[in-house]
Amino acid sequence: MFENLLEILTSGSTIVVSATLLSALSGASSLLAKSSNTSDEKSDENKIVEITDDLDLDSRIPEVRKALTRQESYAHKNKLSNRFLTSSQVIIGAFLASSFIQESMSNNITGFLGVLVLVSSAIHQQLRPDVEVRDANLRILELRHLLRHLEDSLFALKSGEQNAPSIITIRRWASIGLAKIEKDELSRENIVSQNENTEATKPNSP
Repeated sequence: MFENLLEILTSGSTIVVSATLLSALSGASSLLAKSSNTSDEKSDENKIVEITDDLDLDSRIPEVRKALTRQESYAHKNKLSNRFLTSSQVIIGAFLASSFIQESMSNNITGFLGVLVLVSSAIHQQLRPDVEVRDANLRILELRHLLRHLEDSLFALKSGEQNAPSIITIRRWASIGLAKIEKDELSRENIVSQNENTEATKPNSP
């Protein structure tokens, strides 16, 4: 019976290690997603603007849809990362809090789990996926509102309504909305960079 219990504990430790590794991978995917967002925006900036016969394309609605999809993907990845990080800290903490479990494991395993807690906490503090999810969800709401407004305006234009905005006006609204989203992302990156610099310049306590 005791051997079975040790087997369960060992398998539990494996689960904890796996969860922590997955959280690290999720954190890395968040950084990759952010890098991908930046590269996508730069590639869009380099495109040559030409007038076409497609009102949808001229209105920049496809670009708004693309930005919305990108933000939804970014929020999803950070949400998974936050879940893995939180779960790994809770599970490892529960293992280390039990004196019976500590007595059943070697000092090396106990020390290794303690290191994993520190690593997981450091990843969470550095990446703050919970904050990234919150900010991304706010941008998603703004983009959805902008998209509905643009689609309604374009529908009015295609329907021939007398007071319908011109395609130039609709395009200008889209440009302003996209610029605001990009500005919000840049502001968030600047805040993260400032926090990192502040932590790096803090004097070490004696």
